[in-house]
Amino acid sequence: MKSYKFHILSLTTLLLLGATTHAEAKIFERKKKKAQTEVKAAPAKQNINGLKPYAQVITPKAKSSFGFLTVHKVDNNYFFEIPDSMLNRDILIVNRISKAPTSRQKSRVGYPGDILGSKVIRFENKDNKRILVREYSYRERSENKDGMFQSVRNSNTQPIVANFGIETIKKDSLTRNYVINVSVFLQKENPLFSFDADSKEYIGLLNMVGEGTYIDTLKAFPKNIEISTTVTYQSKKGMSNVGFLETGSPRIPLTYELNSSMVLLPEVPLVIPISTATHKVSNTRNLLHDGVWSLRTKQPICVESL
Repeated sequence: MKSYKFHILSLTTLLLLGATTHAEAKIFERKKKKAQTEVKAAPAKQNINGLKPYAQVITPKAKSSFGFLTVHKVDNNYFFEIPDSMLNRDILIVNRISKAPTSRQKSRVGYPGDILGSKVIRFENKDNKRILVREYSYRERSENKDGMFQSVRNSNTQPIVANFGIETIKKDSLTRNYVINVSVFLQKENPLFSFDADSKEYIGLLNMVGEGTYIDTLKAFPKNIEISTTVTYQSKKGMSNVGFLETGSPRIPLTYELNSSMVLLPEVPLVIPISTATHKVSNTRNLLHDGVWSLRTKQPICVESL
């Protein structure tokens, strides 16, 4: 009888121990699943000012070319990576026609090689959140040692012609590189890389046609960035002969292939005596084309060596 009671007690103990072990296993499993869920739900690591980490923007599949700016292509997006050493540096932009549209009025629509315009810009960092682009004019200037310097500067605030949100910042112990997406900007009307208002008016161009506008190539080199785009415009009513084709519609769009060069100008201009300058400095356009960086004066003028 005692033996029978002992066996019953032993069996009960084993059952209780088994139940406890099973319950503990379930509790452990629930804790493990909760921990995994919390790890998955943890927010992604962010960069400066809440920006995405560099590796999430410029992914391993990026195709890059390197110059004074780095150009990245990720899928269908193009990015400029701007080192902090390139902020507030003078950059010359020259836009040209590389291929002109079919037209009866070639003198109006232009020829390959025609220059559409040129300008000097600078990139400027705004609170590590945006990159501003200012177009610079050297029509009026004064030397820093001149008492009029601050007055001239205050009277010539340079215009902001573009504004890009910073996608990410690549930072190390010495430098910061700012990454901006330029894809949408290059494929729409913009003041940097497309026709100016006067040229559009002369040719008879209206709105840009999105379906016929795209980026061909964008490459970086040590001293220049080369941008090739195809742009298509509707022509104005009453300008039907501009884009007329004998076998087509009397009002067809005009498609151009454009080349834009961004040239890094020397940080310190060369100086030559004015007596050796053979060109006449009369306006900003001449300043840009001839590479001159000060107005006609008794003092030596600065000529860029491009």
